[in-house]
Amino acid sequence: MLAGLLAPGAAALPGDEPIALVSPADGATVAPSGDGSRFLFTCPVYRSADFGDGFATFGARTDYSARLATSAELGVDGRLRQDRLVDLGGVQSDDTVPPDQCLTVMGDEQRAGLDPGTYYWQVARICTQCAGSYETSEVRRLVVRAEVRASLRPPGALFGGYPAAFAVRVEGAPDGSVVALQRQT
Repeated sequence: MLAGLLAPGAAALPGDEPIALVSPADGATVAPSGDGSRFLFTCPVYRSADFGDGFATFGARTDYSARLATSAELGVDGRLRQDRLVDLGGVQSDDTVPPDQCLTVMGDEQRAGLDPGTYYWQVARICTQCAGSYETSEVRRLVVRAEVRASLRPPGALFGGYPAAFAVRVEGAPDGSVVALQRQT
């Protein structure tokens, strides 16, 4: 099983540029965002099949897809396992990305952002003559961590046995976070 976790992605057909992950870097830490996290990768023109004698079929940008999972374990097709997926992303149009790169956003408004934790991402493209019918990139680790700042403002005076209203402010926590105020005993 360890060999499956460390196995590199399926290689491109000879002469084609492989998929290169651009950002975020391996092990990068990002803040949770309801808008999702941006993932950049190269998406060169490539052959999905080559039958020789000049007859080849070429893949398009729409043949690229990204996966975000809770485990780096790969399935039999060389992609991150389906049962560990958190999100899937296709190539999105964006005029801020260089022409040789593609962008996908995962963990966006449909999931209300990624929960803090460790995730793994990978990009694949359809390749009918590759093992598993996909050519895959390396797998990278991504850490989602919230930088939370909490403050507490007690009421002006506290009296034993009487209820008191405390003002609690939490900045940087993802929407939907639970805050609990506990009395020190």
